[in-house]
Amino acid sequence: MKILLLDIETISHTVRAWGLHNQFIAINQIKEAGRTICYAYKWIGEKGVAFDAEWLWEGDDSYKSFLEDIHKALDEADVVITYNGKSFDIPTLNKEFVLHGFPPPSPSKHIDLYQVVKRKFRFASKKLDFVCQALGLGSKTQHKGMELWNGVEDGDPKSQATMEKYNKQDVILLEKLYKRLLPWISNHPSVPLHKGLTDARRCPSCGGKHVQHRGFSVTRAGKYRRYQCTDCGSWGQERFLEERSPKEVLVSI
Repeated sequence: MKILLLDIETISHTVRAWGLHNQFIAINQIKEAGRTICYAYKWIGEKGVAFDAEWLWEGDDSYKSFLEDIHKALDEADVVITYNGKSFDIPTLNKEFVLHGFPPPSPSKHIDLYQVVKRKFRFASKKLDFVCQALGLGSKTQHKGMELWNGVEDGDPKSQATMEKYNKQDVILLEKLYKRLLPWISNHPSVPLHKGLTDARRCPSCGGKHVQHRGFSVTRAGKYRRYQCTDCGSWGQERFLEERSPKEVLVSI
């Protein structure tokens, strides 16, 4: 199973406005629409964070060339991991793809860790930086706010280097958070089923063999053996009723 961790950074819209407060911005006031300026991604199980930025490319078709690598990665991914990516990263990239003539990447399972945090926990803040610090996983790269984005847009090399560090660090935090929240992700696709491992009980989330029988799950349809993985902590249950074959791949509860 190819699991892709992804984070993008964008530049703001450039508009003509009559004031600074409570302004309604009409579409004919938009001078230049915002766009993706860089992205970072990493494959689970592989070392290193890949990075690309529009400022690294030149030529008439440079922006489309900049998008090709992330389009290819999304096309290869079985699972995509983001933080607030369902509302931001993926729709933003889809907009870039359709504007520049790319077909849709192949369908994949999208796990938005922001949605997991929102549904499962009540942190004081749901921001990635706050949640990761609360869990002892590290923090985001510090920067000067809008000043950084302005520097990147103006072509300042120091700002571009800071933006690269900032973007990559978000992916590093994303991986740490994914591994910590794995047993809490109820919609995670089954690793054993993906690998065709149907000959023994395995954890549905991590594929581990160390699972222990922990009671039963009883529904109107019947009674099912329930298990917990001692590697990652995920819960699962057999797909068949208790009186049938006890050696079946587990499914997430």
